[in-house]
Amino acid sequence: MGGQPLERIVFPGLILLLTVLAYTPALAAGYIWDDDFYVTANATLRDLAGLRSIWLEPTSIPQYYPLVHTTFWIEYQLWELDPLGYHLVNVLVHVAGSLVLARLLIAMGLSRGVAWFTAAVFALHPVHVESVAWITERKNTLSGLFYFSALLAYVRFDDPLASDSPDDPSTNKKLRRWGLYALSIVFFVMALLSKTVTCSLPVAILLIYWFRRGRLTKRELLPTLPLFVIGAALAMVTVWIEHHHVGAKGEEWVLSPAQRVLIAGRALWFYASKLVWPANLTFIYPRWLVDASVPWQWLFPVGAVVALVLLFRLRNHPHVGRGPFAAVAFFAVTLFPALGFINTYPMRYSFVADHFQYLASLGILLLVVSIVADAVARAGPTAARMRPFMAVWVLLAMMVVTFAQSMIYIDEDTLWKDTITKNPTGWLAWNNLGTSYLRQGRTDEAMSMFQRVAELEPTLMHGHLNVGSALLELGRPAEALPWIEKALPLMPDNVNTHFALARARRGVGDTDKAVESYRRVLKLDPRQPEARRELAMIYLLQGRDRAAAIELRTAADQSPGNADILAALAWVLSTSADPSVHDGNNAVVAAERARSLTESPRATLLDTLAAAYARAGRFDRAVAVAQQAVETASASNDFSLASSIRQRLSLYRNHKAYMQPTTLLPTTTSPAHN
Repeated sequence: MGGQPLERIVFPGLILLLTVLAYTPALAAGYIWDDDFYVTANATLRDLAGLRSIWLEPTSIPQYYPLVHTTFWIEYQLWELDPLGYHLVNVLVHVAGSLVLARLLIAMGLSRGVAWFTAAVFALHPVHVESVAWITERKNTLSGLFYFSALLAYVRFDDPLASDSPDDPSTNKKLRRWGLYALSIVFFVMALLSKTVTCSLPVAILLIYWFRRGRLTKRELLPTLPLFVIGAALAMVTVWIEHHHVGAKGEEWVLSPAQRVLIAGRALWFYASKLVWPANLTFIYPRWLVDASVPWQWLFPVGAVVALVLLFRLRNHPHVGRGPFAAVAFFAVTLFPALGFINTYPMRYSFVADHFQYLASLGILLLVVSIVADAVARAGPTAARMRPFMAVWVLLAMMVVTFAQSMIYIDEDTLWKDTITKNPTGWLAWNNLGTSYLRQGRTDEAMSMFQRVAELEPTLMHGHLNVGSALLELGRPAEALPWIEKALPLMPDNVNTHFALARARRGVGDTDKAVESYRRVLKLDPRQPEARRELAMIYLLQGRDRAAAIELRTAADQSPGNADILAALAWVLSTSADPSVHDGNNAVVAAERARSLTESPRATLLDTLAAAYARAGRFDRAVAVAQQAVETASASNDFSLASSIRQRLSLYRNHKAYMQPTTLLPTTTSPAHN
């Protein structure tokens, strides 16, 4: 009974306290890479229809991990886009997984000291910062919690310490045992629906039994068969989605079997080294040059095989035993989906990433802790008395390193700058830092980043395309066009490249070729409302009002929350010279919707709303709104716009709608913008 307060209150409380303190910088962090796809721009989080899509439409979310996105959905209902809530949940789920891990290790028969210290190391190890501080990697922390829970339920279902004696005939005990088995399957499915790397769980179960009993019989094998089937089925779904939806295909993934073996062998040693000595942890590690003709590269896979064989042969040695082989085998098997044998999207940037070994790390961490604990026990009573102090210092040191590593994730710019410092040849970091600068209006700095990308990877479209995009932002389409044309043959079916090409061609006045490019964009991806809006602008210049209206209606249907598109549609329906395009009532609906989407509408939007009211015959409203538009334009010193609106205002007072011979979609200072 003396140990119960320690295990129920003190140890869990200490792990919670130290972990929260270690991740304090992460709790103050914002959003970083991919968090837009998972949270900030994830439309499925907004309503019940989105929740249905999360579960029933696998391609509606970046990866089909519906349980992860359900947690995001719940959080969005509670605190919308406040990043603190998402970060806090990630930390708490990580802590919860660590506490379940401690219970699991005790149930497996490990000493309580080793179990709780291993759980604390797992909670505080710096290599896990990427999984905990990055909101997108909720996949790891959530799947880890359910994975450890599934293992714990299974171990309690068939305690590996039990003898081979017949089962207790007690009905209650049988019900309880099989209830635990069912619970383990439920937790396993929940883990898979959070991240399918957990499909290795039945192998982990068999390793636990082999570790404890030294053999595997039908008694151990048969109950795991349903787990193997379930895990394989969901893993196949993930592989298909990774290839067809995420896009893990192309030249970056064309690797020979020999190259994949080299990658796997090197990755195993890389991950183990980062666990033993977590220095220079990097968000994007350099992508290795893999060459099967280079002899030294074969040392990694050969060394890994030799190590496993040697540990297996030493399984009966009194000073080694089965533990080391079981731990290393768990590490390798759990890492298998991330070793390069299966194509995953991040392989285009790097063959390794810290978050890939979130679960697998347990094997090496447990092995190291057990070896050190055994060495201290053998060192005599003095060393044993020092053991608590040594443990505290190790945990505090890890907490400090984790705290420092968490600071890297405070915002996107900090993350990419740190990555560039540690991996200066990593084009992705340069590209994404440039993209961030572009969003901030730091166009010249962004362009220098993109030029660096083009230098590092001249065969990739990103550098060329982004330099062109930056020049477009600066209003220099003639200079942008050659850069974009360089990007086109590198990825001829890339939507973004054709979109930028269309804008550059429109900018230099080549409207016919611009129309071709916009049509190519819409052929590649019909759901491109901005492309439709810009194509409509050209149609209007060509006097094709009806074609413009069709494009804008489609764009508005595809993006009902886009005020720019709604206002553009309202302007065309209100002011077109083509009588067949006039639609005052729908113009009012679109303009009012655009107005409701803006907190403080600009004069251009009010001008559009007034034109819509006039086209619908609601001239009193048109006059009132037009007067407000004149006041707004004058207040912002846009006297030219104010003068134009006054001319339209005089028409409304005479009960006449405004119509122009050639309906032009407004520019940034014209009626369709807000």
